[in-house]
Amino acid sequence: MDKVIQVLQIVKNQFGDKLSWADLIVLSGTVAIEEATGETYEFCGGRSDALDGKGSESLQGVIYPDLLSEFKDRQKISGLNLREFIALQGRIRGAESQKQIGYHGSWFNGKFDNEYFTNLINDKWIKVNDIEVRAEGKDVFMTANDLVLTFDAPIQAILQEFAGDVEEFKKVFKFAWTKLMNIDRFDGPVHNSCSKRKEQLTFLS
Repeated sequence: MDKVIQVLQIVKNQFGDKLSWADLIVLSGTVAIEEATGETYEFCGGRSDALDGKGSESLQGVIYPDLLSEFKDRQKISGLNLREFIALQGRIRGAESQKQIGYHGSWFNGKFDNEYFTNLINDKWIKVNDIEVRAEGKDVFMTANDLVLTFDAPIQAILQEFAGDVEEFKKVFKFAWTKLMNIDRFDGPVHNSCSKRKEQLTFLS
C-alpha cells in the first residue's frame, strides 16, 4: 500500500483536513472500479479517520482451523449477505492472498470479468503447498482459501451462477461494493445521504 498512499498523498495535500483519508481511499477505489467497468458507481462522503489508527473490527491475525468457518465469519461481520460477499471475492480477496504468499504465476487477466469464478469452478486444482494450489496445465494459482469455497454446496451454487452469468456478477458486485463502502457511515449533518461526486468535489474545494 505504500506506493498507493504516496500517490494519494498528492490529493490529500491539496484538500488537507477537508478530505479524510477514509473518504479518499474509498473514492479512489470506486474510481478505479469505474475505470475497469465503464460504469458509474455511487460515492458517499463524510467518513472520519480513526485517530488511534484503528478501523472497524478485523479478523486479521486470527488463526482458524477451518478455512470455511473463517470465510463465513468474515461474511457475517461484513454486513453483506452470502451472495454479495462472494461477488466481492472475484476482485478483492484473491488479490490479498496473492500479496501474502507472493504468487509466482498468474491469478487473473486484469479485466473486470468473471474469470475468477470460471477458473475456480472449471479447472482441476493441484496442491503446491499448504496455502497454494495451481490449475492443472496452466500457470494460474489460487489459495486454499479460494478452493475451500467449492466444498460448500450453497456457496458453490453462487460460484456457478457467477461463472455462467458475467452481467449478473457485475450487477451484484456493484451493489455489494457500494453497500460495503457505506455500511459503517453514521447519521450526521447530512443524515447519511449521498451526494453526486461533482457536488462532493465542489464542497471540498
